[in-house]
Amino acid sequence: MSSGPDHQDDLKTTSCRWGVQLVGDRVTCARWASALTQGFDPHIVQPPGSPEDYVLCAAAFEAAQNAGGVREAASGIVAVLNGVFAAISSRKSLSPGSILEFREDGTIHRTTFADAGLIELDDMTASIRLTRYDRDGNEIPPPPPTESRAQLWAGIAADDDDAADLLTHFGRSTDDWFEIYKTIEVAKSLGKRLGGFDRLVGVEGKKIEAIRLTANAKRHWRKSTYQPPEDISISNAKPLLRWMVGILMDALLAKARDGH
Repeated sequence: MSSGPDHQDDLKTTSCRWGVQLVGDRVTCARWASALTQGFDPHIVQPPGSPEDYVLCAAAFEAAQNAGGVREAASGIVAVLNGVFAAISSRKSLSPGSILEFREDGTIHRTTFADAGLIELDDMTASIRLTRYDRDGNEIPPPPPTESRAQLWAGIAADDDDAADLLTHFGRSTDDWFEIYKTIEVAKSLGKRLGGFDRLVGVEGKKIEAIRLTANAKRHWRKSTYQPPEDISISNAKPLLRWMVGILMDALLAKARDGH
């Protein structure tokens, strides 16, 4: 582990003490930033002087005593967020990189761990600001900021281990039948808590069960003699699983809003 030099930057854009650099596809980083806006938890900042950095801030980091503690907390939070965005927008996964400490004197102290990945610089899509006017030519101010769906789901997962497991396993299931099997198992357990898995997924339940049986067969030793009733590819399974995760997370969100 190595600690980098302090950087003199104006940090009026954030009030957090700790942040975690996100490593991965730049377009995916930008999508996360557009959904994880400041004023809510978690959120992303781009420190002045380091505009290439997408830095994740979360309330869970603030109790950490050092960069190692932040990194440990970030591992779980980023895994959950990978599941959130896999379900919402089917983006590539990101991973935690350097740990940034935002100091009161306006400096940033960066700690880089030896096994941190390298960032690949891809072209970013430009953002467009749209201004609306009323019929008299007066500019209509934008609506007040609200928590995004991603932030709401992340908040649910912070307080619900089953939701966190669901999102974590789904986020890891890109090409892994074991993770797909675990995703469905957690989903069924979670659905039971919400009044019944079959009730929530309706007629799609039969297709999800076929995916589960396929996953159960493919996660075993390659010479296993068990054959599923229907052989389904991961690429065909993922859209339905993404829909399933969204149904369950939105049901948890509705339950939380109702105060139950």
